[in-house]
Amino acid sequence: MKTIKMISKILFFSLLISLLIQCKKETIDNTMSFGNIQTNFKVDSVYKASSDGFLYLSIYGNVEGLGYYAKLYSDNTLNPTTTIGMVFTPGDATFPIKKNNYWKVTQYGAAMNGQNDSIQIKWTPIVSQ
Repeated sequence: MKTIKMISKILFFSLLISLLIQCKKETIDNTMSFGNIQTNFKVDSVYKASSDGFLYLSIYGNVEGLGYYAKLYSDNTLNPTTTIGMVFTPGDATFPIKKNNYWKVTQYGAAMNGQNDSIQIKWTPIVSQ
């Protein structure tokens, strides 16, 4: 009876070690990191996220408090209508976007008195290595 208990314990610990090694291997093989930052996106254009990632949206310029802002929309439709967030001038924010979701940035209000505000859009994908 002691022999059976000992064999059971050895098998149990062998199985446990085997599972831990497999978990460690899968964790190492599926590491995630940030990809290269992408720019040159345009306001009012629709883009599709090829991976999960983060969208950085910034409005900067000399106009403050005049109702100038940008909205970020994202969902799984070709013309996304779900508001994810807003940024007012001057300001910035970062928003998560799911893989295969469509997204677009739309501006509202207007720069006044000849001042030009700018909207900067940057995409940082999360990639497997």
